[in-house]
Amino acid sequence: MFLKTGDVVRGSLIAVEPDERVVILAREQGTVRTLVWSEVAHIERGDAPPPGRPPPPPRAPGAYAAPLPSIPGLARIHIDTDDPQVRLIKLVSTEASGGFRSYSVTRHVEVVCRAPCDEVVDGRRGEVFYFSGKDMPDSSEFTLLDARGDLTIHVDSGSTLQYRIAGPMMIVGGIAVLGGAAATVAAFKTDSSDGVKAGSLAFNVLGASVLATGIFLRVFGRTTYELVPLRPAQQAPGLQAGPSGLLWRF
Repeated sequence: MFLKTGDVVRGSLIAVEPDERVVILAREQGTVRTLVWSEVAHIERGDAPPPGRPPPPPRAPGAYAAPLPSIPGLARIHIDTDDPQVRLIKLVSTEASGGFRSYSVTRHVEVVCRAPCDEVVDGRRGEVFYFSGKDMPDSSEFTLLDARGDLTIHVDSGSTLQYRIAGPMMIVGGIAVLGGAAATVAAFKTDSSDGVKAGSLAFNVLGASVLATGIFLRVFGRTTYELVPLRPAQQAPGLQAGPSGLLWRF
């Protein structure tokens, strides 16, 4: 790849986005470089097919011509999901502002890639990542410090609507359960009528139902993920795929 400054960068092209950026794994330094498209003068592909010969078929995820160096924190990510809106987000910085009565936190983020991604992600400095997208709640955060090589991340996008409804339902259901339990105890202690006792018990059952529904919506409305090495030989020591896909395991 030839730059407008006259420099030449040799390596493996990872992503080419015309009018936006070029991502390349530099051969000399062994690092991933992201260049603005306006900085690039010319790209010369060493593995381009000769004129008249059809290009090779697309490779399956993980079947790359140039394997990544085994460096902790440097991984080629493939996002496996049914939702094309899933994006891998990197937390760049966090700023807190305000005083005693007014306090706010501003998060500066960067979109790393969109599903299916298939790009090299450099997380060697301990950057924090998470998944986000349209109509889905953000996933829990994780780092790539113990990851290396080719990784597939199975992402199950949740529902923002379910996730938001779950909170109020859990609060209302919890209050109803506590109130119903107190009313039931009082009804039996004061030897109230059977109707009062039955009513307090029914209120308690109703509150428990609302609480259980809220918990159900919260659990199944959140966004979950599971990290799976494409090639077990490249798995970093201690990295394990969680069976529920909810947490990054060390």
